[in-house]
Amino acid sequence: MRKKKKTRHPRQYALVKHVPYPEEKRSPFPKGARLVYLGEIPNMPGHCVVVDCKSGRIRTGYHTERFEEIPQEET
Repeated sequence: MRKKKKTRHPRQYALVKHVPYPEEKRSPFPKGARLVYLGEIPNMPGHCVVVDCKSGRIRTGYHTERFEEIPQEET
């Protein structure tokens, strides 16, 4: 069972990366993918919308806590 921890959501329109759960065998995103965090889905708390910068694909319904902002010096 996963522990729920209080995390801060990324800022809207921030560049983020996906951080998979340790037990996940593979990520739904390519390694090193940069994503734009569009925000939390209003009628699905804890889930968000992101856009893949390379392909332009919009991805919805992923857990918000699985994304962390990319530091400014890495962009």
